[in-house]
Amino acid sequence: MGRKGSRYTLDEKLFYIGLVQKGQSANSIHRQYGVHDSQIQQWLERYESDGVDGLKRKRTNRVYSQEFKLEVVQKYLGGSTSYPKLAREFGIPNSGVIVQWVSLYNGGKLLKSARRAAPMKDGLKKLSKIYDF
Repeated sequence: MGRKGSRYTLDEKLFYIGLVQKGQSANSIHRQYGVHDSQIQQWLERYESDGVDGLKRKRTNRVYSQEFKLEVVQKYLGGSTSYPKLAREFGIPNSGVIVQWVSLYNGGKLLKSARRAAPMKDGLKKLSKIYDF
């Protein structure tokens, strides 16, 4: 079975892409190796658009503005497109991000940045001054 929740190496991704390019279907790869066929399709799309760099793991998370998120959500809600197509069109690596934005928007929540506040440095020192401990 596939390695649920884990990352695949660049070599593994290239191996599965090579199998598809040689004519094997993503579904048969899923049955044989346990790698989900939609994952293989996503790797293929990234490889075709950005080459090997599209398959490499990014070290930083992308930050999208509220306006950008709203534009993507409104385009989805306008119909005639899918999450994966929107992700490709707007250069978003994972269409699941758009699913979350649409869910938040439909729930009446703001599409603000998901960045968490940095932990307070020397927080205990500041508290100790206030509470004398």
